Amino acid sequence: MIVAMGIRDTGKKDVLGFVQAASENHLPICEMLRDILRRGLKYEKGLLVIIDGSTGIRKAIEVVFGSMALVQRCQWHKRENVLSYLNDELKQDIKVRINGAYAQNDYARAKQELLEIIEDLKPINIHASKSMLEGLEETLTLHKIKMNGRFGKTFSTTNCIESLKAISKNPFID
Repeated sequence: MIVAMGIRDTGKKDVLGFVQAASENHLPICEMLRDILRRGLKYEKGLLVIIDGSTGIRKAIEVVFGSMALVQRCQWHKRENVLSYLNDELKQDIKVRINGAYAQNDYARAKQELLEIIEDLKPINIHASKSMLEGLEETLTLHKIKMNGRFGKTFSTTNCIESLKAISKNPFID
């Protein structure tokens, strides 16, 4: 299930749409996003979209919204993917460092700390290093627009959708 959720300026969360698909292919996601637009979503002033690392979701956003959408990649998914390449001995240190970098309010400082982690990971595990580098800029979108301090906890991850799926009794959101 692929879920699109909107968050109002009051903080209220609304499920805007969902689609059941065999994979995260961009075509059914484009259809879902276009349906949301037909039902009245306005984005002329821009849109902040928080996603996991799915290339299908990313492509659908680009196709439907073009340059009007700023994409924030989920920092939790990114961190967990990087950690999945490491042994237990290294995980805690790298986790703390990644969390510390993302907690920075300053874009340049956060990016520098992440680049240092990437360099430190290269001789240890090249796949972990490449994973951290992939999509790096999109994990720092909130930093770039100077909104990490204010909205970082809510908009730096896809946790609100994960929470929705976890508590839902709806058999279509599983």
